[in-house]
Amino acid sequence: MKQQITKNAIKESFLHLLDSRSFDKVTVKSIVEDCGLTRNTFYYYYEDTYDIFEDIIDGELSRLRRTEDGQTDWKSFLSGLAGRIAANQRAVLHVYRSSRWPEVKVYLVRAVDAVIDADITRRAGPVPVPDEAREMIRCVCRSALGGLARSWLADGDLERIREKIELADRLFGDSVNAAVARSIGK
Repeated sequence: MKQQITKNAIKESFLHLLDSRSFDKVTVKSIVEDCGLTRNTFYYYYEDTYDIFEDIIDGELSRLRRTEDGQTDWKSFLSGLAGRIAANQRAVLHVYRSSRWPEVKVYLVRAVDAVIDADITRRAGPVPVPDEAREMIRCVCRSALGGLARSWLADGDLERIREKIELADRLFGDSVNAAVARSIGK
């Protein structure tokens, strides 16, 4: 219990600092000063600031992936993620505009791929989707979502993400269903 309280204090300090400065400028020193811990305590839990970021994102993604029926659909996942992004808009923009963005992007792509894979499986039902088709559907969905996300982040328009997710689903959701259906011979 005490360990979780300490980890939470470190994460809260990290997010607090990230709200006011670039990811590049959030240091171990600034975190321990902000939360009143020692460097040794910090290093007991985390290797560096990227390790904290991963822990925070892992927790958020895990929470967003959980649904009542155990299934993950990309629209629900993205809507939940949009809410978290809107609530932490300045921090998100500081990460996006930092030199660490390429590292963060690789990590986020893996997380989004997992959600897309789960959604493909849900749409296909009990019939397995061939690997080549699964990869193509994943690639197209990842590219589309990545383009939308870059657009939202570049123009800073994070307030209306949910509306844009609904529009994307209305316009293209049936296309994903059709691709999955064709891949399994329906």
